[in-house]
Amino acid sequence: MRNLKSKWNKFLGKKIITYDPDEGIEKSTFEKAGLKLIGLYNPKREERFALPSLAENLSNDRAFICTFNDYDLTMLANKKPIFRYHGMLLKQSEIIEQNVFDLIDLKKTSEWIENHGGTRGWRNMCRGGAASIDRSHSQFVFDALPIEDYPVVKINENLGYVDYPAGNIFICGSGVLEKRIDILARIIEKYRKNFKNWDMLTLKKDNTLNDNEAIYTILWHKGNIVWIPRKRETPDNGISDSSGGLEIGGIFSCTKKDEFEKLNYEILAQTLKSVSFPQNQINENFADILKLQNS
Repeated sequence: MRNLKSKWNKFLGKKIITYDPDEGIEKSTFEKAGLKLIGLYNPKREERFALPSLAENLSNDRAFICTFNDYDLTMLANKKPIFRYHGMLLKQSEIIEQNVFDLIDLKKTSEWIENHGGTRGWRNMCRGGAASIDRSHSQFVFDALPIEDYPVVKINENLGYVDYPAGNIFICGSGVLEKRIDILARIIEKYRKNFKNWDMLTLKKDNTLNDNEAIYTILWHKGNIVWIPRKRETPDNGISDSSGGLEIGGIFSCTKKDEFEKLNYEILAQTLKSVSFPQNQINENFADILKLQNS
């Protein structure tokens, strides 16, 4: 990773990546019972919705870092990052449209993240992911996510859930990766087929019903996979423009100073709850996969 980071540093030096920790970026950590959620004020992220095209990003003087042929992945630098080293992974051999589920791509991305220690990743299967680039992609950083420190309630050897404001399914990072990806694929398949019957419908930004799309977020850390079905893309408390994978992981980026100054643990926890489903609803609907008896 040292060689990859040197290329990042070159982009940073040329101001291709607009990140500078000395230019107005502020951080606040909020704790409750020893558990944390983090707020960041990063005004330059306001411009991220006007990113160059994919072709421009792939240009060597834009954001292209490298290709990983063994994983069929292309790595790009995120040009409006949260952290100094904040990247994107896209399938190399073909362009996958945003929100299209590709099991092979998911497996290869999981392999890459697991094989590069210290990497944390996420993928949003919802329209909001196009704010970074208008192709199916995953994002990664080398910084820890707050969700990692929350306790895990184990249901069996492989599965459980994180005791966290956003309801989820936790797939334990033990055993072979193929088994974990198979479990994840079965969870996603069942969700996509049945979310309407479970009253797990999603809402659009204007609060009208969106009954055609089952949206969710996948997080990777330390070999573990956390799957979070989403009730909506954006929270209903007006604190953040969107709640992407980073926010689901517990780090909230604000581009407006007045919003940042309002943040506290309760507001951030409520933001997570507003874009996700209650844990008991997830446990009930996925009881056969979780091997959890209804109470």
